[in-house]
Amino acid sequence: MTTFLDLPLELLPLILQHFLRPSHLALAALVNKDFHSFAIPHLYRKVYIYAWHTNVKTRFVKLFETLASCPHLARFVEEMTIRDFPRALLLSERRAVLHTCLAGIRNCLSLRACTWTRDGSLSDDILHALCALPRFASLEINGNNVWQYSPGTLVRFERLERLCVVMPGAPVVEVLPAWLQRTGKTLRRLTLLCQSSPRINDGLLGEVAFYLKNLDHLHLLGCAK
Repeated sequence: MTTFLDLPLELLPLILQHFLRPSHLALAALVNKDFHSFAIPHLYRKVYIYAWHTNVKTRFVKLFETLASCPHLARFVEEMTIRDFPRALLLSERRAVLHTCLAGIRNCLSLRACTWTRDGSLSDDILHALCALPRFASLEINGNNVWQYSPGTLVRFERLERLCVVMPGAPVVEVLPAWLQRTGKTLRRLTLLCQSSPRINDGLLGEVAFYLKNLDHLHLLGCAK
C-alpha cells in the first residue's frame, strides 16, 4: 500500500512552496530527513523583523545569533527585511548586537535583497557587510543618514538591480548622481519616497537620467513637481 512517505522526492519542493507560515515549515522539517532537507531552505529563504512583532529585541538578537553561529543555515537566506531594531540598548549591548549582526550578514552568502528601513539603525559597518556579498542586488534603506552612516558608503554598491531610498536627507541626495552613475548599468527599478521634499526635482532627475538607460521602473512619491 502506497503511503504519503512514498511520494517522489521531486514533488516535495512543489508541496512545501504552499506552506505560508514559517511555523508550518518548521514542523515539516521534523517529518524525516528528506522533508528536512527541502523544508529548511524554504524556511530560511526569507527572514524578517517587523515593527508589529512582539519582543522585537529578542527576535532580532535570536535571528542574527542563528545566522552568525549557523553558516549552513545562513547560506539559504536570499531576502532580509529589517523594519524594526531594538534601539533601547545600553552602549555595551548595542556593540555586542552589532557584532553579532555583522557576523550573521557575512554568512548570508546567497543574500540578494535587503530592506533596512528603521530610522537610526543603519551603520557603515552594516552597509559594508551587505556590499561585500557576492549576489547582492537589491537595497531598500532609510535615507536619513545623520549620525548613522556616511553617504559616501552608498556609492560602493555598484551592482544593484533595485534601489529604494525612503526619506532621503540632503547628504544622501547629494551622492545620488555619483551613486547612480556607478550602479546605473545594472539598475532596473528605482524608488525615491519623500514627504513633500524639494530635493528630488527635475534638475536632479535630468542629471541622473543619462546613467539610467536600463531602467524599467521609476517610482517617485512626495517629490517636487
